[in-house]
Amino acid sequence: MEGSCKALIIVSIVAHLIVVANGENATLILLINQTCKQTNNYDLCVTTLNSDPKTGNAKDMRDLATIMVSHVDDEASKTRDHISGLLKNRTIDKPTKKLLKACIDRYNIIIINWLKEVREGLSYRDYGFARDSMAAVPTNVELCERSFEAPIKSPISADSKAMDDLSNVAYDIVFYMFTHPSPPL
Repeated sequence: MEGSCKALIIVSIVAHLIVVANGENATLILLINQTCKQTNNYDLCVTTLNSDPKTGNAKDMRDLATIMVSHVDDEASKTRDHISGLLKNRTIDKPTKKLLKACIDRYNIIIINWLKEVREGLSYRDYGFARDSMAAVPTNVELCERSFEAPIKSPISADSKAMDDLSNVAYDIVFYMFTHPSPPL
């Protein structure tokens, strides 16, 4: 009898933990869904957030925005590293290298200044500051890409597209937070 009581208690505790875990998981799924609905690229938003283990600890939209900004930072660093590698390539002509040098400067500013300021704005709940800083990211990506004009073809178009898509998702989230100071979740 005593053994069956212990087993029943253990089963009850495990069942309770499963219910609590499923409830937390459902809340997180709803939070991700509601956040990503505020963007122009729902699929990229959901995929990016679901790929990050830190998302499991997110409590609100601000946490998800911070995670998305980290992904933008990673993508910017990857693009900057790609540009750096291209600058070492001896087969790339001087006019292209000149444009790439200007682009690497833009990416350094994105990483060192703009994304740092976005993080600060989010941490202090100054969503206007975060929005303004985040808006500079896709603008600088576009300026870099537009600097390549015929006959010079951009060797970083795919990087620019990925960076533009991701930074616009982050911008959309931060913009929503600015226009809705008390988001529902």
